[in-house]
Amino acid sequence: MYPFAKKLKLPSNGLSYEAFVELKTITNAFLFGLEDAEFQTNTAEIKATLLKPYLSIDPFEMWYADLLFVWEYVMSSVFAQTEVTKKEICKICKELNEVSVANESLDIVYLENSQEVLNFKIPYNDKELVVYYRRRKTMDNVQSSNDNLELQEALNDPTNYMKFFARLMYPQVVKIQFDSNSIGKPTEKELFDIFVYSQDKIEIINQFYDHLLKNSDFGIINNFNYVCKKCNHHNLFQFFDPITDSFFIKGSKPEKINMHYLGFIKEGFITFSELMNLPVIMNKEFFESCSKILEKESELASGGVDYRKFHGLG
Repeated sequence: MYPFAKKLKLPSNGLSYEAFVELKTITNAFLFGLEDAEFQTNTAEIKATLLKPYLSIDPFEMWYADLLFVWEYVMSSVFAQTEVTKKEICKICKELNEVSVANESLDIVYLENSQEVLNFKIPYNDKELVVYYRRRKTMDNVQSSNDNLELQEALNDPTNYMKFFARLMYPQVVKIQFDSNSIGKPTEKELFDIFVYSQDKIEIINQFYDHLLKNSDFGIINNFNYVCKKCNHHNLFQFFDPITDSFFIKGSKPEKINMHYLGFIKEGFITFSELMNLPVIMNKEFFESCSKILEKESELASGGVDYRKFHGLG
C-alpha cells in the first residue's frame, strides 16, 4: 500500500492518546489471518489482532470507534472494498434483508468534547440514578466476550439477559450515584442488581445501552435505515454493533478450512509451499488434506500436467 507508514487522524482527536496513528504497509499475513477459519474469538479481537502489527498505537487500548475507523480505512484503501454489507431482519414482517452502504458515504465525526468521563441521569424507582461512564474500548469487547461465553447461547432467559448486559457494560461504568449518594464504581453484581430491582427493567437497560454502547460522539456515523424488500417498512439499524462484535465466534470445521486457502492460491497470493507454513497447518486434518494435494501436484508435474487446471485453480 505505502512504502512507509501512513499517518491517519483518529476520530478521538487526541482524547487519551495521540491524535494520529501510523499505519504500516499491510502484508499478506493480514489477509491470511482475515480468512483463518480456525480463528475462534470475537469480531473485536480479530480486528485488533490483525491490525496490531501495523499500528503505532495498541489497538486493544484504542477506543473502539477509532479501531472501527482504521479497520474500514484498511478494508476500503487496501482491499478495495467499496461497500459495507450486513443482513438485517425486518422488525415488522421478519423478512431477511441484505443491506449495504457505499464506503464513500460513511461520514466521520471527530471528537470535540475532551471529557473522558460522561454521565446521564434517569429516574430509578423513587430516586434519581446518575451513571458516570467512559466510552467503549476494544478491550471492553474482548473482556465481556470472555465473561459472557456461557451466557450468549441462553439469552432467552430474562436473568441471563440482564446478567449478559451487566457484564457487557460493566467495564465502562466509572461510578453510580443515587440522588446525591455515590456508591463509587459498583461491582458487577451491584450493576446486575440495579437492573433486577428496577421497576422498569427494559427501560433502564435501554438507557444504559443507548449511552454506553449505541451512541458514540465520534467515529463513523452509525445510524442507518433501509426499506424492507417485502413489506416496505423503514427499519433503523447499525452496521457497527459492539454487542455482536463481542459475541464469541466458533471456527469452521477443519475439512472446510482448506477451501479458503485454495482460493488464495487461485488468486496468486500464495504458493502451496507458503500454505504449508501457515499456523493453521498445525491442525491434523487440514495438514493431511494439504499433503494429499501436494502429493497430487508432484505426480501431475512429473507427468507434464498443469496442476492448477487439474484442481480447478487455473
